[in-house]
Amino acid sequence: MTNEYDVMPYDATLLSSILAQHEVTVGALAMRSGYDDKSIYRYLSGERTVPSVVLRAAFELTADPRLIALIAGAVPVQVLSGQSLCVPPMEQLVPKVSEAAKSAVDALQYVARILADGQIDDTDAAAISNFRRHAANCNRLLVLCDAAVAAHVKSAGGKAS
Repeated sequence: MTNEYDVMPYDATLLSSILAQHEVTVGALAMRSGYDDKSIYRYLSGERTVPSVVLRAAFELTADPRLIALIAGAVPVQVLSGQSLCVPPMEQLVPKVSEAAKSAVDALQYVARILADGQIDDTDAAAISNFRRHAANCNRLLVLCDAAVAAHVKSAGGKAS
């Protein structure tokens, strides 16, 4: 069982590492999250617990799947290929992937209809952006599914390619 003192430094350390890996600046995270730079520095230093809106903004900027666990809460962490990857249990992933895939397909069908006229207005651009967001979410969840399957195969002593 963890408490705020156990989790807070991990959140700050992981978020700092992810931002550095993806070359995201404090200013960019502050702008995306609606917080000021000073607050972001406090979160990154571990002085304060990182709010979920900041984690979601970091995820939007980086698409790093490790942030999903911080956003979702207590999700098991498994180590794969020497890197820490937060992999939710399959029973949580399957319904999320199914819902994400349906959303992506629905958005794609709408985009296909609006692109038929060959012109893109502001409404069309918003729909395209919506599709890309749904597709990216679906892709991230599929990556997690692949990691979960690979981890289960490996723990069972099998090989998956």
